[in-house]
Formats: sequence, structure tokens, C-alpha cells
Amino acid sequence: MNIDIRPLENIEQLSILATLADAEGHGIVSRLVEDWRRGKNRFDRSGEALLIAVGPADIMGVCGLNRDPFVAEGQVGRLRRLYVAPAWRRQGIASALVSELLNRAGSWFDVVHVRTYNRGAVAFYRSLGFVDVKGDPTCTHRRDVAA
Repeated sequence: MNIDIRPLENIEQLSILATLADAEGHGIVSRLVEDWRRGKNRFDRSGEALLIAVGPADIMGVCGLNRDPFVAEGQVGRLRRLYVAPAWRRQGIASALVSELLNRAGSWFDVVHVRTYNRGAVAFYRSLGFVDVKGDPTCTHRRDVAA
């Protein structure tokens, strides 16, 4: 399958993903949309990006990269709001999104953080080279990305 990873052009593109995520009890896409609309987070600072995965049936997933707001010093990025539509899971979409963001991160950040307590997500991030972080309430996993 051909997966086209590209920057989000219009926040309205996420309406279907938000509906799907909400139906599963995950408000992450709706929060992303609301934060965007309020101007709280538009993934538009240096090094940041909000990418979508587009395939044969419209947008299949989304993931963003921010400067980590919980770290005062250093070049630290943070993966945020990863979501893939149920019909497209386990087909490499999440990996493609995260891999593209990690590639971009290497030009701006030394390390990328993520926070998740979901078992499946933990295994997923570990498979991409993230290591566990203990004792940090804002970060559960990290990966060095400096070139």
C-alpha cells in the first residue's frame, strides 16, 4: 500500500479522524483540533510539524511533533496526538508517521519524548527505539535523534 505522509493543510481535514477517535473514547484528535482552533498549539514553531497519512480512502492517521513544553532547556521534541483510524491499524501507518517525524526531528532536536501508558503504544514505541524513562511524570519514553 502506498502511504503519502504530508503536512496537514487544513484543520478540517481531521474531522473524520476526530469522530472515529471520539467513538473509541479517545479524545486526542478532538483536543488537537480544539487546541489548533484556539491557537494553543498549531505545530508551527521551529522544528515542529503536524503530519497526516493519506491513502486510498482519505486520511488514515495523524501525528505531531512539538518542542517539549515540559523541558525548559535543551533541544527536546515531543511526539503528540498519534492516532490511526481503526480500519488502517497494523498496516505501517503509525510507523510511517513517527519515522517521518523522527527524520525531521534530527535537524532540530537531540532527543524526542513521548508519554503513554497504553500497553500497545509502549510496545510500539519500544519497537522504534524508544527507551523507558522512570520517575518523570511528563515523559515515559525517549529516543535520541541527533544526527
